[in-house]
Amino acid sequence: MAENRGRSFNIVMMKWRAHLIFLALLAVIGSGCVSPVKGLFPPVAGAPHKTIHIVSHGFHTGVIVSRADIPTNTWPAQKDFGGYDFLEVGWGDDDFYRAEKVTTRITLKAVFLPTSSVLHVVGFNGSPRENFPESKIIKVELSERGLARMCGFIDAAYTRDSNGNVIPLGSGLYGVSEFYQANGSYYFPRTCNYWIAAALRSAGCPTAPAISPSATCLMWQVKQFGQQIR
Repeated sequence: MAENRGRSFNIVMMKWRAHLIFLALLAVIGSGCVSPVKGLFPPVAGAPHKTIHIVSHGFHTGVIVSRADIPTNTWPAQKDFGGYDFLEVGWGDDDFYRAEKVTTRITLKAVFLPTSSVLHVVGFNGSPRENFPESKIIKVELSERGLARMCGFIDAAYTRDSNGNVIPLGSGLYGVSEFYQANGSYYFPRTCNYWIAAALRSAGCPTAPAISPSATCLMWQVKQFGQQIR
């Protein structure tokens, strides 16, 4: 029975990889059909602009924003990181993200069943390159209005209690970080990378969330309009 279970799991993983390869091809083809939102992206030459970074840690991606660039009264959890210059935020499956040990059951549940989600926020000083030396990083220039819209998108992802406060869930995975209860269900293809693509799209960038289930699909799209610095 254990042998059969292992064989079934391998078949699922083979199908999963084939699905990702197919979606990566769709990303290459489909990204050429996605246009930026006029008036939001790209920033008008000579007009003020804001710099963000998209970071890929392998399977998972996040967006890095200068805390000073976040509009007042937007993204309320920034007050928890008042001593830090940058915030990295990612969205993902609650069980998978916060598990002390990732099991096959947790992995399959995250992929195939709608599950609750969390936000992971990290505060840090110094450049993104210094803090994430092993990760791929792409720098993106946004208009001021585009960044404000993206911060509003992130703000809306927080679940709030009856008093309107965000709901912290405990320390995060690395550095000075925190998990927060989030809105939306996690399931394939609505992954962490899909969420980052949607955040970028809210800022006017030419990303297509529907073809961004993997970090590879997302980062390929972002490279078309951003500058890879690592």
